[in-house]
Amino acid sequence: MMEMMVVTHQSSTTTP
Repeated sequence: MMEMMVVTHQSSTTTP
């Protein structure tokens, strides 16, 4: 779930 949020925010911990 967190991974999805990261992709959406594009500025958390891990970015694709």
